[in-house]
Amino acid sequence: MSTISAKAGRRAAVTGAASGIGAATARLLRAQGWRVACLDRNLAGARATAGQNGVAIEIDVADEASAIRAFKEVDAAFGGLDALVTAAGIINTTPFFETTVAEFRKLFDVNVIGSFLTVREGAKYMQKGARICMVASISSYTGGGYVGLTISDAGGQAGRLDDFGGGSTVAGVTTNLIPILGFGAAG
Repeated sequence: MSTISAKAGRRAAVTGAASGIGAATARLLRAQGWRVACLDRNLAGARATAGQNGVAIEIDVADEASAIRAFKEVDAAFGGLDALVTAAGIINTTPFFETTVAEFRKLFDVNVIGSFLTVREGAKYMQKGARICMVASISSYTGGGYVGLTISDAGGQAGRLDDFGGGSTVAGVTTNLIPILGFGAAG
């Protein structure tokens, strides 16, 4: 495997790119000269972030077939990836004792299964020197009485990071977890 060149033309995929942290990250990468695939369930929003000549791809991060298809499209557009940002996620501020199983399952599917699927599929198109950045709520560590933020993120994000960093992805790909303070816009 070759190492990524520091030259222009680096390729990134950003999930959750239609709004919030995902959109801001995609725009920043583009401004720095990266070729960015903007992935989101909201294709119109992803297109707006990608711009007129950008790449926008619809994805439901919690759906395996959707994730597989989306990353095949990213590879077809770019011929590989140098970076992946998993910024897709949802929040639920329902108090712990009022949260239903259906609400919790949705949170777990998007925030945990979705991150797993995007990293698994994105890493298939990476080589030595690539980077994966996983975005998570700081509530994963601090709690706060909200079931979706505390349970699904805490068990999922940190556990997945250990697995990914422990060699279950491509050798030489670095994985980082970025805890975000406060609440962003759900989207």
